[in-house]
Amino acid sequence: MRQGTGWQILLRSLVGVMAVLAVPGSLIWYDVMQSIKEVKREQQSRQIVARLADLRLLLHRAESGQRSYFISGNPVFIGQRNAALAELPSIFERLHNLTADNAGQQQRIRELHHAVNRQIDIFGHSQEIYEAQGFRAAQPVLKNGRKVQAVINKITYETRTAEKNMLHVRKPIAQHADIKPPAAVVWIATSTIFFSHLLFGLRWKQVVVQAMHRLQQALQQAVIGKKIITMWANKQRTAQVCNKLTLPASIGAT
Repeated sequence: MRQGTGWQILLRSLVGVMAVLAVPGSLIWYDVMQSIKEVKREQQSRQIVARLADLRLLLHRAESGQRSYFISGNPVFIGQRNAALAELPSIFERLHNLTADNAGQQQRIRELHHAVNRQIDIFGHSQEIYEAQGFRAAQPVLKNGRKVQAVINKITYETRTAEKNMLHVRKPIAQHADIKPPAAVVWIATSTIFFSHLLFGLRWKQVVVQAMHRLQQALQQAVIGKKIITMWANKQRTAQVCNKLTLPASIGAT
């Protein structure tokens, strides 16, 4: 049966190695992709907790500005309140996007958004009453605002607690995932070398032997060809010399 050339054996060996590594390689790739997702989820949880902290800080600034205005009557504090409230839409937009893959957290964010909008309405309504009738007349509205703030605090606490619980689960997974990509590269490289040696070691040797044999043949052919060319050139020079001396070419050749 005719043996394949060295390149054909090499190609078959490479195809064999790829076939052997296809299944475990696919599993490792899937595992690495899942690990990357876990890292992103951990970062997502941290961002949600951070945005909730930003939300509480902005509401505190708005409430402080409102209270300072009622005490001093200085409209500068209303400007500070409005500046804090103007940043809330971007915070909620970010929270809605970050919790898009969690129905429970999405529901909490919607409830929180609704409660904050109620508090903003109370801010405006209490200011109108204060400016028209004085601080005492605005007291009932402010009392209602404290109740709404308690609801905001409750929803914020529940949302943050749920996210921190998920963060406790995701953090060790994400830390373990950091070592998986380089470990996968090392595993694939090691497996490739191992299976190549185990399954195709003899063929690699055969490739080397065939290559060395072909090289030897080429060198021999080159040497023989050089000798033939040299003999032909010598014969031509001898014939030319004989012609000049008017001698038979056969004498010079001998």
